[in-house]
Amino acid sequence: MADRSESPKHTRVEPVRILAHRGLAGDGDENCLSAFRAAREAGVAWIETDVNATADGVALTIHDPDLSRVAGVDGVVGEMTAAEISGVRLVHGERIPTVEEALAAVPDAYFNIDVKDEGSVGALPQAIEASGAAGRVLVTSFSESRRRRVLRKLPRGVASSAGYGGIAAFKLVSACIPLRACSAVWTVISRVIRPWVAEFGAMQVPETQRVGPLTVRVVTPRFLAAAHRCGLRVDVWTIDDPRDMMRLAQLGVDGIVTNRADVAQATLGPGAAD
Repeated sequence: MADRSESPKHTRVEPVRILAHRGLAGDGDENCLSAFRAAREAGVAWIETDVNATADGVALTIHDPDLSRVAGVDGVVGEMTAAEISGVRLVHGERIPTVEEALAAVPDAYFNIDVKDEGSVGALPQAIEASGAAGRVLVTSFSESRRRRVLRKLPRGVASSAGYGGIAAFKLVSACIPLRACSAVWTVISRVIRPWVAEFGAMQVPETQRVGPLTVRVVTPRFLAAAHRCGLRVDVWTIDDPRDMMRLAQLGVDGIVTNRADVAQATLGPGAAD
């Protein structure tokens, strides 16, 4: 007889979390105060943003290391001072905010912050602590090294999601270990890799990932079941089609990162944004 504990079926307990990707910009500027405010005014509690640091150590909410795409001008963020960048306008006229300004602009929102550069390893913790916002941020980075070093500078218990290393390790466990044993095995493995992979409570992943010529499906019923058995959230990026939002919600994902947070909330129902 089959062991029912191996079933990857999911029963949802909480609504899907909506994370507004770089705010809710529409046709306007991303990662700016108006986009962050628009997301919150739409009822979305979580805002996803990125951070790069200036030459003088100020954390800014900007995705790219340079200004060409978002502002149409030359300039590398890490080679300019905060004063110099304060005079730059994005393509639709908005300013590039500091992390402290963003946290102050929407004080009842949570921020999912992606650490993009080395300068932010020192600058981001300073901004979070100066804002008293350690309880309403989640720190992430594709770089496990940057994520680990940022967390070391913040109070213990600050929320975090895995980088590439942690996701790869968990994907291997979920694929190779029986579901009934995943939690025990992951507890051991996460301790073994702790010097390189800081503790995390979530994984933020694409639904599929290109690996050379292959397309690998990351988000599967088994992956989700294993994550939930280990007490880990799974947020999927970047989902803008309402049909995909509904399909992933039914599959059992915990969160959806989207450029259309307004559409996500309308699709997934009241309470989904919190």
